[in-house]
Amino acid sequence: MGQDWTNARLLAHSGDAYMKTGLAVYIFAITEDMKDARAFSSLDGDMLIIPQQGALDIQTELGNLLVRQNEIAVIPRGIRHRVTLPTGQARGYICELFQGHFRLPELGPIGSCSLANVRDFQIPVAAFDGTLQNGRACGNNRQWQIVSRFGGRLFSCTQGHTPFDVAAWNGTYYPYKYDLARFCVLGSALYDHPDPSLFTVLTAPSYREPGTGVVDFAIIPPRWNVMENTYWLPYYHRNTMTEFSGPIISNQDESCKWNQGLEFQPYGASVASAMACHGASNGEHIKAGDQATEPQKVGTEGFTIFLLETECPLSISDWAIQEFQVDGQTSGILHKTRPSL
Repeated sequence: MGQDWTNARLLAHSGDAYMKTGLAVYIFAITEDMKDARAFSSLDGDMLIIPQQGALDIQTELGNLLVRQNEIAVIPRGIRHRVTLPTGQARGYICELFQGHFRLPELGPIGSCSLANVRDFQIPVAAFDGTLQNGRACGNNRQWQIVSRFGGRLFSCTQGHTPFDVAAWNGTYYPYKYDLARFCVLGSALYDHPDPSLFTVLTAPSYREPGTGVVDFAIIPPRWNVMENTYWLPYYHRNTMTEFSGPIISNQDESCKWNQGLEFQPYGASVASAMACHGASNGEHIKAGDQATEPQKVGTEGFTIFLLETECPLSISDWAIQEFQVDGQTSGILHKTRPSL
């Protein structure tokens, strides 16, 4: 059976959408366009869309966004949209933020041109779904089905006109997209491994105290390592933040082995709960200790690791626990089986 944008599955969550606290993480696997005259919106929170593979053509009330591999998009709470597939099947992740909004992190002493820059975010222009008749804008009106997520559940209603009837708009509440290849990576030039906060693209501060966040979205992209006589990998460690991480295929060449499904497990992702020990494997540790530390370009394999770091404890959904079973045992590594959406 075909799957469209409305069939995303809840993977993990924290807090309460009704109380506007916390967040949720969904995964999606789309095999077909949304039906004609059908639109979707989340009333629970802002949606950070992270494609793992494939492209999404998103028609929103405020204009259109073409979101390709290695790009992200944010659709604010309540903005109606319709998703189609310009290049075939697509899959990926959604971080739904119940609390506040995504924003750029405070740069402090880092400066004005580091990490993600305002000028590189792309915002749609109004795209009216209709025609001009005798100098008047007439919408492409027919019976539309509006599917909405509210409290984690899907509801639908019908209306007799297109939701994409905005001829012009202004304001600060709008969808946008960002090409992750434009991210200006920072790193250590002398010793030690830089904290993951240096890789933060977007953040949602909790404002409980300085430095806290409902969620930080970070990436580990291609970059130069130039540290000398020091250990390059993150040390085996524990965090007060919960970490959800997974890969994004950044190489868009169809001949790339990742895009052909070779040596790549769809939905490969992991969760490290707060204060849970995690880090590189023993084999990776030995390799890192033996390698030369002259400058090297790293992260060029054709995929980028992203992280969702949250101060909220993530609870794995019942569906995810049921799907990610190996020989009757629940696995902490979520890439053991592929979910059947």
